[in-house]
Amino acid sequence: MTEISMKPPIVFCLHGLFGQPSDWQFMLEGGQDLYEYVFVDYAHEEALDPSRPLPVWGAQFNKWVLSFGEDRVRYIVGYSLGGRLALHAIQNNPKLWTKAVFVSTHLGLSIPEQRQARLKTDLLFSKRVQKDRWDRVLSSWNAQFQDNQKEPSRSNAEEDRKILAQALQNWSLGAQYDFRETLESMPVNQLWVAGEQDPKYLEILEEIPAISVVKKAVIPASSHRILFEQPSLLKTSIESFLE
Repeated sequence: MTEISMKPPIVFCLHGLFGQPSDWQFMLEGGQDLYEYVFVDYAHEEALDPSRPLPVWGAQFNKWVLSFGEDRVRYIVGYSLGGRLALHAIQNNPKLWTKAVFVSTHLGLSIPEQRQARLKTDLLFSKRVQKDRWDRVLSSWNAQFQDNQKEPSRSNAEEDRKILAQALQNWSLGAQYDFRETLESMPVNQLWVAGEQDPKYLEILEEIPAISVVKKAVIPASSHRILFEQPSLLKTSIESFLE
């Protein structure tokens, strides 16, 4: 007879590019112990670093999570790049996961020319990440977001230039699988979240088919960086879905 774990569900949280595991600290506020949270440090965990292309990383990550117990109920939550990583993990082994939350997450580019252009753009920026002045790198990165005053300081990420450059190259949106046609085949309950003031990702939300395994949520008074703009509302939305 298979032994059923009495431990709480374990929630693996994946941060975005230029982010860090502590970005998810708000999920621990309130003192509830319904879940065990793992804030994945994929930049510094040797088994999970961005030296691997996305499909290989997904398989490697799934092996890594089993070290926390093979009999656990597993949820995965990803923000931006973290959400894209989560998609590849689920694609590799959907049976490993019970629920998934994708915050400000791209489905992938469907047009080959767009993918090639994005690969080139990310390659150029990866070179800047390695060599340019750090304040200029951060300024260029933050310029793409509508509301960047909520972004925490990333000066400590200067030590991780090589890792960030690798992520830009190997985990570029141009290298990502287009998940538009495969969401329905993923037998995992999914919540897709976008900010009310993030038109690009609201449009992506509209592209997601109305299927039984998918729910959608729009967080008010927030743009792309929901984690920093409305952490309390996001926490409520995630935990309501995971219940």
